[in-house]
Amino acid sequence: MRTAQIGFNVTVTLFAVALIGLLVGRFGGIWPGLDVVAQFSGHLIGLAVAAGLALLVRWRPMVITGLGLFITLAAHTLIAEARQAPGPLPATHDGRPLLRVVALNAWHHNTTPQAMAEYLIGETADIVLLSEFGPNRLELLHKLEATYPYRAGCPEVWGCAMMVLSQRPFTASGSSAAKGFGPLPNAWVRFGDGKHSLTVIGVHIIKALDGTLLHRAQLEELAVTAKSAPGAVIVGGDFNETPWTHGFSEFRRQSGLKPASGFLPSFPTGVKGLPQLSIDHIFASPAIKAVSAGLGPDVGSDHRPVVAALVLPAGIAWSVVPRTGVAPLAMAP
Repeated sequence: MRTAQIGFNVTVTLFAVALIGLLVGRFGGIWPGLDVVAQFSGHLIGLAVAAGLALLVRWRPMVITGLGLFITLAAHTLIAEARQAPGPLPATHDGRPLLRVVALNAWHHNTTPQAMAEYLIGETADIVLLSEFGPNRLELLHKLEATYPYRAGCPEVWGCAMMVLSQRPFTASGSSAAKGFGPLPNAWVRFGDGKHSLTVIGVHIIKALDGTLLHRAQLEELAVTAKSAPGAVIVGGDFNETPWTHGFSEFRRQSGLKPASGFLPSFPTGVKGLPQLSIDHIFASPAIKAVSAGLGPDVGSDHRPVVAALVLPAGIAWSVVPRTGVAPLAMAP
């Protein structure tokens, strides 16, 4: 009897913690630190449902709660496994240019960088956005240059460690080499000029746990940068932000971009565990249509690659050629 009462009390506590966590997470707009709790809203919902059901049934509440939590964790992992990256794609879709974009946190501590390079070569993506691609990965650029002859970024600087790889030449590029936890680490390229241009930005937002105010400031800085870019815009990388948070919603509102990758639990993976959090994203201008999106395989990083197939709107500068070739810029139909 005493054991049953303890189980009931623990279940009540877990139910209360889940509800309080869900409530607190809704106030991320008042204090950015609360978004850390909101990151886990999916798990808190699962815990609240399981514990609430256990309290209603009043039969082995700890068993029911534990089973519900297991199902919640398993569901996130199964979503990651079910949402696999799209297979080989043609160069066009309904007569419009079709881009294959890969965003990957390469992870500084990746012990199998050659496997990661082989994966990227096999993807033959149009554009690859890499974060945590630092000085210890410079030798990989020689292996990748046959597939991605055009590149821009700041891999030689640990505080930036961003890289954009492209199969096609771009007309402008740049990066921000952060010092410690300073400016937003990013690298960008632009195809074409003016209103017919396409700007692609790779980013790595600091974790909220490492600085909640800086995390929010970097998101706001990125939103302003994307909003001010001419023509169409694609942004991708490690946002350290799930779709449940206020910061995620605010970035969408301030930038005017829409999610192109959807809910994809990409972290953690490999040696760090099973995918649970959707913190790696690809965003695009409203005029860019997302055809499909999914996750790539485990490549030795603690993140899975996010892959999206995007259709460009009419008039955007892009070369419509086979994915294995490179051609000068041409206007989309």
